[in-house]
Amino acid sequence: MPVPILHVISKLPIGGVEKQLFNLLKNYDRTKLTPYVCCLTDIGVIGEMIQQTGVEVIPLNALSHTFNMKTVNHIRKIIREKNIKILRSHQYHSNLYGRFAARLENVPCIVPSIHNLYTRDKKIHRRIINNILSNYSHKIITVSSAVKQDVIKYDHINEEKIQVIYNGVNLAEYQPESNTNLRKELKIPDDAIIIGNIARLSLQKGQKYIIEAIPEVIKQYKNCVFMFVGDGELREELVNHCKTLNVSDNVIFTGFQIDVKKFLNIIDIFLFPSLWEGLGNSLLEAMAMEKPIIGTDIGPIQEIVTHKKNGFLIKTENHQDISGAILYFLKNPDFMTEISKNARKTVEENFDIKITAQRYMNLFFDILKNS
Repeated sequence: MPVPILHVISKLPIGGVEKQLFNLLKNYDRTKLTPYVCCLTDIGVIGEMIQQTGVEVIPLNALSHTFNMKTVNHIRKIIREKNIKILRSHQYHSNLYGRFAARLENVPCIVPSIHNLYTRDKKIHRRIINNILSNYSHKIITVSSAVKQDVIKYDHINEEKIQVIYNGVNLAEYQPESNTNLRKELKIPDDAIIIGNIARLSLQKGQKYIIEAIPEVIKQYKNCVFMFVGDGELREELVNHCKTLNVSDNVIFTGFQIDVKKFLNIIDIFLFPSLWEGLGNSLLEAMAMEKPIIGTDIGPIQEIVTHKKNGFLIKTENHQDISGAILYFLKNPDFMTEISKNARKTVEENFDIKITAQRYMNLFFDILKNS
């Protein structure tokens, strides 16, 4: 009989953590696991997509900024009704409520996961709670070694309790191909070089520095188009920044898009200038589609990208580095092609979602066997 597993997550909009959960669920061996999802808020876009794969999604609409025992009891009820044997939670609030509920119900396999660095989240009460609840966790998953080091440093958790399992990409879905129709829809000339970023428009994602790099690039390559796929709190500020620098004619803001793959298809150079990340899902997706990538040299990205082998690493908050890397690619097309092929190979060897799913299943059944 398949073992029932409950994933607890705070919300299910389109985002990196949420998309990773969706892909992971699709790649579980259903002869071994029966998955359920509990969302602390509403069902969300990804929740609807998960349901279409046959996985039950249970929205609680109960997330608050103060601890709520009713939320714990809701999760406990699900655990009892579904006879849950494995509980995996994602991010702080879900890790809090999920672990508490699972401990009270004596779930034999409790695996919380941490998806980002602690760059902006060093609240002391969270560090204390994470440390206490680590005693009720059979294993804590981090999505990169850099995140693992943050958990050790700030939560003061024993290294042996933590395991790194990298996120994965569905390689069958992310195949390099052309899309001339979308170029026409966006009124981008056939000879234009599309330099793209796919991310939430926010401080973390560093789009400001891309915009500041544009003047130097278009001095030499006037046919470059910079495309920002996504929306966020900084959209108006970034649009105004383009106007101030007089580069609006070379910039496209597509807004929020559900199907980002078709936009990724037409990008010639992919930019990922994040100030911090847990790993970088859209970076992996771009690499899977054989895009030459430029990313910041922060810890998690260094675990994926080797400079000038499968990508190009730059300093954070540095528009000169961005423009310099773009121009280097454009002046060395053979190098750009080699980098692109190596990028795809890297994902095939280390970041295939099938490998990720198997690593999780191996972990779950090892814990159950020893419980």
